[in-house]
Amino acid sequence: MKRKLSIALRLVISIVLLVLLFREHNFFTEIAPRLGALLENWPWVLAGLFSAFLGLMACATRWYVILRGYAPHMPWRVMARTELIAAFFNVSSIGVIGGDAYKIMSVTRRLPGQAPQVGVSLMLDHVTGFVAVGMSNTMMEFDVFLEQGDEIPQLNPAVVLVNGAEMHKASQFVADPNDDYWTTLDERVAAAGLSDAQVQIVWLKEARASNNLPFPLDALVLKNDLRDIIENLSARFPNLKIVYLSSRTYGGYATTDLSPEPHAYQSAFAVKWLIEDQIEGKVGLNFDPNQGTVYMPWLSWGPYLWADGVAGDPNGIIWEQSDFSYDGTHPSPSGRAKVAGQLHHFLRTDVTAVPWFLSSEAVQ
Repeated sequence: MKRKLSIALRLVISIVLLVLLFREHNFFTEIAPRLGALLENWPWVLAGLFSAFLGLMACATRWYVILRGYAPHMPWRVMARTELIAAFFNVSSIGVIGGDAYKIMSVTRRLPGQAPQVGVSLMLDHVTGFVAVGMSNTMMEFDVFLEQGDEIPQLNPAVVLVNGAEMHKASQFVADPNDDYWTTLDERVAAAGLSDAQVQIVWLKEARASNNLPFPLDALVLKNDLRDIIENLSARFPNLKIVYLSSRTYGGYATTDLSPEPHAYQSAFAVKWLIEDQIEGKVGLNFDPNQGTVYMPWLSWGPYLWADGVAGDPNGIIWEQSDFSYDGTHPSPSGRAKVAGQLHHFLRTDVTAVPWFLSSEAVQ
């Protein structure tokens, strides 16, 4: 039944596109002469179609090789058929999902519960834009990460790193789609040589400035901001597949009300609850095309950065006063290096990050 519905849907889309085409252009005076010219040069037309077919088969083979890490027994013929149908959707579908959504939906039927892994494997078919989004702290920390990035061994050469975080842009500003934050982000993405369609991964680290409401209201307000920010990102970057979220570092040395304790610690609940909402299937958060309309990328924890000052955490992370600037909130050079190092470690070890962040030689 599903197969018949799929075929019917494709036929309907094709018919609608043909109707729209012939409404805009007269078949006999505009289209027929061009078809005649094509028929006169049929050897070149066949050669072009054959070349396109070989290109699609090469794409299917590349994806087949990449996906073997997750599904060593996936038949090549399934990948080839999926690639051909996805090419049709890329041409005919209305919207921004297109062939990639069909690929994920088709393959995860054979690999239940592995939609994120299948999505990651698709990224390796494209240039992957990895963008940091957030506030002043995020900008400073990702600058150091970029400096370290020049020395990262086995970094995937297809990954383009972009620091999209900005000074004075707490969550309440970035949540506004009309804030000038988004104009600057567009400029930075373009300056890196990326199109909007090539941005596929985001590291989002935000806090709400002077959010001194009692718990849990402070975390709930931040959660709403984070959701709005991700909706803005999804609207801007049609192929965004993963957003890694991190909450604040330690705020116990703060000398202002910008983001002190306990609100720095409690900001982690905003991340936790937003991810839980997606897992529980809350409205407007679906990332899996097998579950219906896709509204969001897959949301996951990035590096968890908070530790209780010099008391530290079980992983040995500590925050000393020297890791912060005069206001006890913005990171000093040593604090920036700590966050950059934790982000680097996360991307080299997380099961969803390794396939796209590291080169294929490192993954093997």
